[in-house]
Amino acid sequence: MFAKSATSNRLCLLCLACMLWSALAAAGVARGADAGVDMAPLPAKGLIVPDLKLAPVVPGDTAWRLGPVRQPGLAALVVVDGAMRTPTGAASFRVDYERTSEQNDPAQPFFGVESGTRRNLYKARGVEFAVRATRPLLAVLVITTSNPERPEERESFFGTFVVGTQWKPLQIPFRSMAPETRQNGKRQQEAQAGMRVLRPDSIEHIGIGLPTGRVPVGSGSLWVGDVRFFR
Repeated sequence: MFAKSATSNRLCLLCLACMLWSALAAAGVARGADAGVDMAPLPAKGLIVPDLKLAPVVPGDTAWRLGPVRQPGLAALVVVDGAMRTPTGAASFRVDYERTSEQNDPAQPFFGVESGTRRNLYKARGVEFAVRATRPLLAVLVITTSNPERPEERESFFGTFVVGTQWKPLQIPFRSMAPETRQNGKRQQEAQAGMRVLRPDSIEHIGIGLPTGRVPVGSGSLWVGDVRFFR
């Protein structure tokens, strides 16, 4: 009888402990939610942390390259221009360039405002920005993404537009951008089959600027501002 009583007491204590633990856990979760604490698990080491705010790019942000750009037959300089304000009143990026010849380097088909910082923009649907130039020019948005499972596998996508001498706000959805043209037959088959996909959750490079081969000989400036990723 005493053995049965002891066993019953241990079972009761175990049940009580389980009930107490459940109550404390529930209270802790409730407090975390009330305090606005993100209870989601931390990302695994090596993953890109998502940019949940999709905040506008501030010219001068170290993630966006400033300084000289040199290509065959071309010299350019990317700076922050506080005098040329965007439609929202913010400072802008200015790209001053001088093209002395029509020589082109296939490995350097583009110059402008660029960022090589890896980003996870899985909530974004595209990019919006404002542009203007000293003369009408064909310009391009370039985005390179990688396979999250195999980062060495990268694909570039392009969206072209015309820049005028007045500010022109643009909004370019990711779905409207075309994959880089390749001569390789397999690449063309993959593109036709829809296998080459722009991955907002694994962006490696973003550039807004000018295709070198379409810039006439001479000098000029391009302004870019109000850059942000929209949902």
